[in-house]
Amino acid sequence: MIISVRVQQILLLLTLLVIGISREIIQLELWALPLALLSGLVLQGIGDSKRRRKWNIASVTISCLSLCLLLRTQNPYVLFYAIFFTVLSKFLIVYKGQHFFNPTNFGIVVCLTVFPNLSWVSPGQWGNYFFPSLALSVIGVLVARNAQRLLTAFSFLSFYSLMLLTRYLYLGDPLSIFTHQLKSFSLVIFCFFMITDPRTTPRSFKGQILYTFLIALTGYLLQFHFYIREGLFYALFFICLLNPLINKLFPAKEYQWAKKI
Repeated sequence: MIISVRVQQILLLLTLLVIGISREIIQLELWALPLALLSGLVLQGIGDSKRRRKWNIASVTISCLSLCLLLRTQNPYVLFYAIFFTVLSKFLIVYKGQHFFNPTNFGIVVCLTVFPNLSWVSPGQWGNYFFPSLALSVIGVLVARNAQRLLTAFSFLSFYSLMLLTRYLYLGDPLSIFTHQLKSFSLVIFCFFMITDPRTTPRSFKGQILYTFLIALTGYLLQFHFYIREGLFYALFFICLLNPLINKLFPAKEYQWAKKI
């Protein structure tokens, strides 16, 4: 039996959560995961029933696990709002049947904006260790390849790495600073598990390259010129607004999830 891409993502995200919690890399409140899954499934169920379609358990589970991995808060109401806006974006913010925003990223950005003192994303929460990052990269490659978005992940990583390298060479900093940035677990999660969402990325190869370049450039400017720590998340939020235009400039067939379980 071939496991579908979404089931692979759920298993991998669960594995990351278990590793992160067991090694105290992630400081997750006891109520966080049950609250996220329960509220997410209920909200998704309500939305799907209103649309008279099958309950999309896999999609909302991926969103909830991703939020638990990336968003930090000690307030259950803030986490609920993040789940609420994540699911809401799937039903209300759509264009020609496609999500306008990456749902998980939308929930994160809304909470960072509305509750800046109660929520945060720590880019270095996973540490900066080479071999764990390498292993996670390999896992991410497998998922991105199966989702037909390997080009998206590698083009973003190439553009962003080049910008970081140029900056550190210009400043005369040691190369270790550059490599330190690229070893971040959060960067790998963002690269292989967020911007590779087939439903919120451009359909064509040319469109994906333009999309990832704009995200890398915007994220770089927000981080290093405007000193916004969560710059990449805001960059993804803003560049998603351009997806309809990019798809119009570079038309291609819409992505379809494989129907294997």
